Amino acid sequence: MSRAYATDEQYERWFITNCCHCGRRRHKAGSWPDGHVCRTCLDRALRVRGRCPGCGDERVLPGLRDDGLAICTDCAGFTASFRCSRCPEEGKLHRGRLCTRCALHDRLVDLLGDGSGEICPELAPLATSLLDAPRPLSILNWLYTRKGKPESPESLLRQLGRGEIALTHEAFHTLQPWRAAAHLRELLMACDVLPQLDKQICSLERWLIGHLDTITDPGHAQLVHQFATWEVLPRLRNRAENTLLTPANRRFAGEQIKLTTQFLTWLAEQDRSLETCRQADIDTWHAHHSEHERSRVRGFLLWAMASKLTRSLRLPGP
Repeated sequence: MSRAYATDEQYERWFITNCCHCGRRRHKAGSWPDGHVCRTCLDRALRVRGRCPGCGDERVLPGLRDDGLAICTDCAGFTASFRCSRCPEEGKLHRGRLCTRCALHDRLVDLLGDGSGEICPELAPLATSLLDAPRPLSILNWLYTRKGKPESPESLLRQLGRGEIALTHEAFHTLQPWRAAAHLRELLMACDVLPQLDKQICSLERWLIGHLDTITDPGHAQLVHQFATWEVLPRLRNRAENTLLTPANRRFAGEQIKLTTQFLTWLAEQDRSLETCRQADIDTWHAHHSEHERSRVRGFLLWAMASKLTRSLRLPGP
C-alpha cells in the first residue's frame, strides 16, 4: 500500500523499523534471519565478497556468524536470494532482479541501441568499455546523474545512439554542459571511437567558439578566427605530438587570442585597421600596455606581417 492510502501510523508500522545491523530507524530494505535491515546496511553487506568460512565457496558474504565472521546466504540461513536472474553473478539486484552489470547492459542497449535490440556498431566499443569497468555501479549511477534533464549523461548517450550527435570533435564543441560533453568525448577517445586529441586543444577549440561569438565586428572576428585556426592551433597540435600539453599552454594560447581581440578593438578606436596600422600605432600600444600584454600580441603581429595582412613593422622587445 502506498503512503497516499496509509495513515502515518500505518506507514510507520509497515515500512519503518530499527535496523538489526546499525540500530537506526530506517525504511525496511530486507528481512534477514537476525531481523530487518536498512538499505545502507544491505548494500554494504552485499559488497563483502570472499571465501565463506562455513562452506568454502567463493561468494557474496552478507551474513554474520556468531564469532563475527562474514558468511554466505546459505550458511546464514537467508531465505532471499541475491543471485542475478540472468547470469550467475551474486550481489546487489536492480529491476528485474538483475545484477549491476546486466542492468547496465540493458540500459546501454536502450540508450545506444539501433532499434533491433543491438547496440549501434560504431558505438559498440564505447558500450564494451563501460560494461568492462571494474565498478559498473559507478557507471550506472553516472548515467542517472541529472536524470530527465537535457544535459544529463543519459540524454547525451541517447542522442549519440540516435545519430543526433555526430561522431566528430567539432560536434562536441557546442554541446552543453561542456563538462559532461568533455567527459563523454574523453570516453569516446579512450575506446578509439573518436580520434585522439589533446584535451587542452579540445578545451581551446570549445572556448574559441564562444569567444568568437562575443566579437561584434565581423572583420575582427574573421581575423581572430584566421589567427587561431592557422597559427595558434597548428602550433599547439605540433607541440602535442612531442609532449603532453599543460593547462599553462592552453592559457597562453587563449590569452594570445583574447589580447589580439583587444588590440584590434584598440586599433579601431584610433580609427585604424590592421591594413592601415602604422609604426607609430605599434609604438603607442607598446608604451601603454604591460609586458604581459605586449608578449601575447607579438605573435599575432608577426603572423600578420608574414601573411601580408599588414605592412612591415618594427616590434619593440618584449
